[in-house]
Amino acid sequence: MRSDLSNAKRIVVKIGTNALMKNNKLNRNLMKQLAEEISSHRRQGKQFVIVSSGAIGLGLEKLGLNKTDALPFQQATASVGQSILMREYSKAFDRYNQVVAQILLTHDVFLDRIQLTTFKNTLNKLMELNVVPIINENDSIAVEELETEKGFSDNDELAAMVAENFNADLLIIITNVDGLYTDNPQTNSNAQKLSEITDLKKAREMVSGKSFLGSGGFLSKIDAAEKMSKIGAKTVICSHRKSLLKSLFSGEVIGSYFFKSN
Repeated sequence: MRSDLSNAKRIVVKIGTNALMKNNKLNRNLMKQLAEEISSHRRQGKQFVIVSSGAIGLGLEKLGLNKTDALPFQQATASVGQSILMREYSKAFDRYNQVVAQILLTHDVFLDRIQLTTFKNTLNKLMELNVVPIINENDSIAVEELETEKGFSDNDELAAMVAENFNADLLIIITNVDGLYTDNPQTNSNAQKLSEITDLKKAREMVSGKSFLGSGGFLSKIDAAEKMSKIGAKTVICSHRKSLLKSLFSGEVIGSYFFKSN
């Protein structure tokens, strides 16, 4: 079933905070390797959108501070970190002569017809210009996710909504967990990784209440995969590795592959 990933034309790559920040420091190797791969595959005709977390983490690193749950504090650190995040992405992609663009979104963009149309027009024009958009929630002014009320769940929902409006074939969610397991592999050595998943209801029941996968972690990723399956698109949830995209497009079994069976 994996071989058909090579046919994906429009791809959204979502990079989570835990993957982008390693030991509270920016994982530049991940960023550089993805920049190289995405630039190469884009020249072969594939179109990419990156949905990236990490602004708050980079802001904390820059300021030399520890995380706090205070909303104004998080918004301030996001303001500091977002410019750093884009600077690092630009540096990584500049090595391959690939132009990138920044788009910051809030939840209401997807609820307002005019704003949504404007966003889609911008996205399509960037594709025509061979630019790779890098999207994040505008945490400096958005409060939904930071207050955990109706936000984008560490950008998992945002990635799925972007993919839906981008008419994407494939959503790749890069996290620090290399797929969906039957149990917590850190505490149960017999836990089995599920390579291919079509029953999303069963998958959701499996991870509910488990702190390792977490309601704010893997459950939101399964929700994103379900949204993709409803539009006939596929989702892969995996950890990062060298030549990740090449391996996925060649049919290698990596992470957990979510798709709707016929």
